[in-house]
Amino acid sequence: MRNRKKSRRSRYHKPKRNRKPSTLKKLNWFTKRHPIATGIILIFASIVLFRLSFTNAFLSSSEVFMWAIILSIGIFLIGLFVLICWWRNNVSMLTTRHNVNWRNR
Repeated sequence: MRNRKKSRRSRYHKPKRNRKPSTLKKLNWFTKRHPIATGIILIFASIVLFRLSFTNAFLSSSEVFMWAIILSIGIFLIGLFVLICWWRNNVSMLTTRHNVNWRNR
């Protein structure tokens, strides 16, 4: 057996320096924390992109116009699905299929 030199590493883990969270982490936190605002922002962005595709000189070429329309429809659907998912998870269903007996509660 060879004699191994003792490593110079400290025994305890040193904490990392405080780093600012990345923009992607901030965006991810915002979308999880505020789903209603995210859905509304996506729908608003799709409407703005749709309107710009008719008026902007760069977006008025036929191929870019088509992709802008497809992208705006996709962003609108994503925003709509975000709002629908929030509604389904957080708003109680009032059309229950069982009898609710308030006297025995």
